[in-house]
Amino acid sequence: ISSFVDTGMFGIYAGIAPENVDETIEPILKELRRLKSTPVGAAELRDAKEYTKGSLLLASESNENQMVRLAQNEIHFGRFTPIDEILDRIDQVTAEDILELATSLFQSGQLALTILGPVKNRKALGEGLSI
Repeated sequence: ISSFVDTGMFGIYAGIAPENVDETIEPILKELRRLKSTPVGAAELRDAKEYTKGSLLLASESNENQMVRLAQNEIHFGRFTPIDEILDRIDQVTAEDILELATSLFQSGQLALTILGPVKNRKALGEGLSI
């Protein structure tokens, strides 16, 4: 987890109609606040781990994704990381790890909002980004 935190980047994407901006941003911020204050439940953590491992294994079937993974491993870790090691490390993640990561990543004053499209009252949107 610490290697991920060092990058300091995390993104959330929502494709919505312009009139739904306000009602979309607030639930996202609410969820980020929850992640910072409440450990995820055992079932949610298990499901997230299985989803992540499944996605990783499916992606590893693509030659292009294998090359991207090799490059990312070299850039971030300075070495090749075998898939089995990654799967083991995913299994080791705890609810407390996620709470610590969320607290580190999701800080008021560190958030940015990018909107593409016609949105009214953009200034008010930026002012509401506190978690």
